[in-house]
Amino acid sequence: MKRILLLSFFIFLVLLSIPVLAQSAPQPDDEFLAFLLIFGTVVIALIIGAGAVLCTVALLIIAGLVSFGVLSASLLAGIYKRSFQTGFKVFMLTGGGVAGLLIGAAGSFVAARVFHMSVSDAEAALYGGLAGVVGGIIAGWISFFIIKWFVLFVKGKLAQ
Repeated sequence: MKRILLLSFFIFLVLLSIPVLAQSAPQPDDEFLAFLLIFGTVVIALIIGAGAVLCTVALLIIAGLVSFGVLSASLLAGIYKRSFQTGFKVFMLTGGGVAGLLIGAAGSFVAARVFHMSVSDAEAALYGGLAGVVGGIIAGWISFFIIKWFVLFVKGKLAQ
């Protein structure tokens, strides 16, 4: 009982001292508010700019896929076989082939220039492109099976 009385007394003293310890109302800091306004505007502009860049890159990738015929070929294959899986497989294989062609040709061209290989630029790009197509198709095939396995795994987990 003595402890409760002592605790009550201390709480009373703390509550009594609050008006005494309270300071006057805070003064507005106009310089800091201006800084926050400018900083917030810059951050929002950067976010909008990054979104615009990402959308532009995505649209350029889609335009590239359409111009190479990857999307239309996979769509036609899927419609012909009446299977989404077939269309997606064709998309992964052709997309991997095109990506491998571009990456292989550019990579071997740069490697031939950097390492001063005794092949012409055209030969380096040709050999790199051929190797890139094969590697891209293999990568597309492996990616297709990994995605297929993942979809079946998630579908099994959701069915439980």
